Amino acid sequence: MSRILVIKLGALGDFVQAFGAFSSIRAAFPDDHITLLTTSSFVDFAKAAPWFDEVTTDQRPSLKHPIALFRLSRTLRGFDRI
Repeated sequence: MSRILVIKLGALGDFVQAFGAFSSIRAAFPDDHITLLTTSSFVDFAKAAPWFDEVTTDQRPSLKHPIALFRLSRTLRGFDRI
């Protein structure tokens, strides 16, 4: 089983337009663990969708917050596909 990271940040319209891509990814990798990285405004919406095994939030840390950047970099490790 592979770990796949899907990154989708942006506006609601962009998120909705990506439904076809999300569905295609899930269909192509039905047994793999798929994680979505998105903004906090889409977390509940994404958790209700059938395409993801896990949803994580990008807090969009700035360079002024190195600890937050380090946490984000740890979140992005260990994926087989992005």
